[in-house]
Amino acid sequence: MKTPGGIRHWSWVLGLFVLGLALAGWLIASREPPGRSAAIDEGLAVSVVRVQALPVVPRAVGYGSAQPGRTWQAVAEVPGRVTYRHPKLEPGALMGEGTVLLRLDATDYELAVAQLEATVDARAAALEELDVRTANTRTALDIEQRRLALAEGELERSRSLARQGSVSASEVDAQQERVLQIRQSVQQLKTTLAARPAERRRLVAELERDRAQLRQARRDVDRTVIRAPYDLRIAAAPAEADQYAGKGETLLRGDGVAVAEVIAQVPVSAFRNVLKGVVAGSLLPGSTPDLDPLSARITLVSGGDAVHWDARVARVTGSIDPQTRTVGVVAAVDRPYANADPPARPPLAKNMYVRVEVRGIPQPDALVVPRASVQGGRVYVANDQDRLEIRDVEIAYRQQDFVVVADGLKAGERVLLGHPVPAVEGARLAPAADKATERRVAKQATAGEQLP
Repeated sequence: MKTPGGIRHWSWVLGLFVLGLALAGWLIASREPPGRSAAIDEGLAVSVVRVQALPVVPRAVGYGSAQPGRTWQAVAEVPGRVTYRHPKLEPGALMGEGTVLLRLDATDYELAVAQLEATVDARAAALEELDVRTANTRTALDIEQRRLALAEGELERSRSLARQGSVSASEVDAQQERVLQIRQSVQQLKTTLAARPAERRRLVAELERDRAQLRQARRDVDRTVIRAPYDLRIAAAPAEADQYAGKGETLLRGDGVAVAEVIAQVPVSAFRNVLKGVVAGSLLPGSTPDLDPLSARITLVSGGDAVHWDARVARVTGSIDPQTRTVGVVAAVDRPYANADPPARPPLAKNMYVRVEVRGIPQPDALVVPRASVQGGRVYVANDQDRLEIRDVEIAYRQQDFVVVADGLKAGERVLLGHPVPAVEGARLAPAADKATERRVAKQATAGEQLP
């Protein structure tokens, strides 16, 4: 049986429960319903950067190995024994232009020169003697022709006197025989003179042949001396002293040190951007490309401190690698051994693997935005009222972390970084300027930061 005190206790608990329900109902009923006006009024928090008009430097990167601009291979043009070898003739040695590197035994060739010099002198003397004999023959012919004229005149007088009976017939015959003898002498002299030009041409030809042989013999003597044709670095020197070298045998190889070249494989798409501003016709077959406006920077790829060389774009190879879609760009460095200070700064040596950054003509007032601001050909713009605008843009090209816009934006406009959620046209924004990104993009666009 319940007591009156117990009933009062449970009544009190039930009253409190009812009161709590009523209070909760009042709070729910009096709470302001959830709305979006406050969030919209505050705007969607986004990061923005301004569209910058900058002198963009188109760049492309490729990799390759350094090679000498010129290579030289000394081949024995005449056979002979090596009688002299430069004491420092070893791989890696630097040799100046004109340095005597090797000598072959020239005794036989010098004897041939002496013999041919004597032959040439004898042939020249024979030619001079022929000229003297020709002059004497002409003089003798002139004398004989005068004697003939006198004898013929005497013969006519003898015949006239014989008709008068003053001279016997035998005297006339004797005079006629004398005329005939002189005529025969004149004819022999004429025949001799007629043959002299041919004889002289023969002697002249033989003299020229001997002189040519003499020049060849002297060249053979010169070929026994192997000199450096230009400043070079010895790559290989297999020839040894007292070793016999046959004609055509390789004696040594060297690499020129005046110019070093790197054939860098550059992506075609990136190199196309670099060529903006270069006359397109200059790259057609049969034309001479004007690549002077382009420049390059070579960097040693190693784990230590970076070493750089300024280079020029010498030429472009004539083919594209179909697998990698790259084109060979030849960057040349003049005097690659200048300012070398190994190991801190090594020279740009053969087979050194390097990175090549090719730079084009700066494009003035190019509109630049971060790469993250372009989504599928669209950008999200924060207008002057901090409202969202979605625009289609035309992309000129992409490079590193930025995009060059050809159409659809103006300098100074603000674009969002990334894709806003939700992307509703006209939505209110709460933009915050990302100055660090602006500075990084500007540095990259103006070639103030190295491409990766």
